[in-house]
Amino acid sequence: MSKLHQLFSVPVYETQFSVDTSILEFVKSQEYVRYAYSYMSEGNVLSCDEMKSVREFITSQVEHYFYNICGMDYSVKPELTSSWANIHIQNDWTLRHSHPNAIISGVWYLSVTDKTGSFLVHRETGLFGNQIDFNRKENNYLNSEPVYFRPNIGTLYLFPSTLKHSVDANLDTKERISLAFNYMMRGIVNSYNVEMKL
Repeated sequence: MSKLHQLFSVPVYETQFSVDTSILEFVKSQEYVRYAYSYMSEGNVLSCDEMKSVREFITSQVEHYFYNICGMDYSVKPELTSSWANIHIQNDWTLRHSHPNAIISGVWYLSVTDKTGSFLVHRETGLFGNQIDFNRKENNYLNSEPVYFRPNIGTLYLFPSTLKHSVDANLDTKERISLAFNYMMRGIVNSYNVEMKL
């Protein structure tokens, strides 16, 4: 009997958290700096008192992702280390990148339309390495690169911080607004008889 073993999958978790008008206005009121292809806020936005309900929800989802989906034990706990808002005006986009010095990262979409672009995740190498990019008769979960996610208002994605990701160009005149964040795990890990404090 034949079997297909799907090994070493990367968990990208998607859920929804409704966007309150007061939260959207608070995020829009932050100080922004223009970088090459977008505006980014300064400071740790999620640590603000006005963002308490959002921070609590995201932290609860990070805990669910780490403990229940990824199957890790409770010897470590998530700690928010950084967060920032992104505003993409028409034709803005985000380069392919990952988030160093973090374990779990994510993005929450506060303002999108059908034309404001997709959230993309990328594999490190092709299915058979970097040598040959074979033609596909169809895209599936094994051979796709990249994988496109179309966020709605309130969509929240969580993923390992090592996962390469990017964002399509915003083709709308309306701004795309998102909130990105990083979590580190704090506590004691003990693996292969080596104990380490995080």
